[in-house]
Amino acid sequence: MYIDFMSKSVKRVVKNSFFQTSGAFANSIINFVLTLAYARLLGPEVYGSLATSQAQVLVWTLLVDLGLSNSLIGALTSAEGGRTELSRQRFRARDLLFRVLFLRLSGATIGTAVSFAIAWARAGDDSAQFWRDVAFTPHLFALALGQTGIAFAIYNHKQGLSVLATLSGVALTTVLTIYLAWHGVAVHWLLLAQSWAGIFSSVVVFGTFAYLWRKRRKSGATRRLQAWKRKRLLPALRRQAPDGPWGGEAWRALARDAW
Repeated sequence: MYIDFMSKSVKRVVKNSFFQTSGAFANSIINFVLTLAYARLLGPEVYGSLATSQAQVLVWTLLVDLGLSNSLIGALTSAEGGRTELSRQRFRARDLLFRVLFLRLSGATIGTAVSFAIAWARAGDDSAQFWRDVAFTPHLFALALGQTGIAFAIYNHKQGLSVLATLSGVALTTVLTIYLAWHGVAVHWLLLAQSWAGIFSSVVVFGTFAYLWRKRRKSGATRRLQAWKRKRLLPALRRQAPDGPWGGEAWRALARDAW
């Protein structure tokens, strides 16, 4: 039995490594194609302006990441490992997802506010310059949603889903951006078109898990139904706060593994 378990673990590691490597390679190719298209269609001056405006927003991705991808996976694993404890009985994965989303969306909001302030001070009366500098800010919110969804998929051993969702979002936005660049639209529209890949990725991931959850719910195999049944046998659980004792531990688990 031990050998069989090790064999399955090795197969899972190899499969996950294949998905991640293939996804990274495909993503690099897509970005390379987009860069070539920009250089060919926009010319050096316009492309330089686009890259500068994009870089001014990308610097604030640090406030969105915060090391929370690894932290979310670690905290979910910790909670799953202690799910038999009384303090964890009311835990659901979405408790941690909402906390991570709150932190990331807060970082995205701060980054966007700072970007708008810098763009306003830099542009002055030049409205075209202002909108060009802030057009890529939706990327911060898309990144918050996308990274959270991908981390949740990886925790659930759905690396294939995470890679597919990421590549789908990048590919669609790349095709749209190249199409707009081909028709000579303004730079701020190109930046806006390129900024929403993470939103599409999160829709794919969470939509898939919502579908799977609905299937489990119809079969009566969800943890929420099981917890409801346990409440009838364990009245003490009904007297706990909505988060239960795990509510405070959730924040500590995230902070412990975060950047």
